[in-house]
Amino acid sequence: MDRIDALRMPVDVAEMRRFSGVARQRSIAPSPVTVAVKQLEDELGTTLITRSMRRLVFTHEGLALPDNTRRIVGDRDAAVMRPTCGRHAAERGQTVERADTRDGNERFWPRPATTAGGGIE
Repeated sequence: MDRIDALRMPVDVAEMRRFSGVARQRSIAPSPVTVAVKQLEDELGTTLITRSMRRLVFTHEGLALPDNTRRIVGDRDAAVMRPTCGRHAAERGQTVERADTRDGNERFWPRPATTAGGGIE
């Protein structure tokens, strides 16, 4: 499990309110989910979720976690997607321009849509 996935797991727990639901969704055993949350709590030096046999109770920090983590993970995902954003645009059926780079890789850029008068929308 990479670092970003370890950040996503506690957010999924906060949204689903169940460790087992997150485990089922990811097709893994519940223990890695529990471990990911515990490791994040240890790293942050605070309790995010108070566990009982019947329910999970989120602390103030635990309630703030999803918004903060979504922003961090979203920024990371956007940074990773930038070099290939054109390829993803092509997969969505948008017109793209292709160029070979010096290192032999391909780069794709979305082509801006034009209006009937030839201007860019």
